[in-house]
Amino acid sequence: MESIETDASTYLTTSFRFGDAIADLATKMLVKLGERQPVKGNPGIASRIGSTNPQAILARTNASTIGAVIEALDAGRKPHLVGEKSELMDMLRGVQSLKENEPSSCPAFFGFKSWNEVVDFARTDEGAHLVMFVNLVEKRGEKQLMWALNRTVDEEKADIIISTGTNRRVVSGSRFASRTTFCGALQVTGSLADLIPPRSGYYTSP
Repeated sequence: MESIETDASTYLTTSFRFGDAIADLATKMLVKLGERQPVKGNPGIASRIGSTNPQAILARTNASTIGAVIEALDAGRKPHLVGEKSELMDMLRGVQSLKENEPSSCPAFFGFKSWNEVVDFARTDEGAHLVMFVNLVEKRGEKQLMWALNRTVDEEKADIIISTGTNRRVVSGSRFASRTTFCGALQVTGSLADLIPPRSGYYTSP
């Protein structure tokens, strides 16, 4: 796309995945970042932003999955993690190896020789997908994250189910929340943080 030379330009501003409440907040945040084009939501979807007490959470990334588990445990809830947690544990074991300056067999860290290299890479545009995971490890430590994953329970004993979007079947008929990642990705602070309601780490929509 960057190789195409043209004077024409257009904007993709309408989403069919969320309603006006989320679009309005997104617009306010983008204005703070210098954008002038508003985001438009789908009027056919009723979305809201704020605190929620879901029966299930859909997480989009490995980092948001672990974050959701930790938040559930901190709230005294009993989370069940859908699917194998081996991939998450492999990443955290990879962190341990890299912190000892040993290469990791985890695909996510292929080519890195130390944890500091991962941290530096996450600060670049190319490594933006690792920002939230790196922030989580730096804040909590890989041992605490592994402990949290090991505290998940069987589905029959759980009072909240945590899943990735690929396992959406588990929330059929349940009140669910979609775990957002923008706070971790943008390092929201100052006037930008003031736009986000307290404990609004989720958006909900039917």
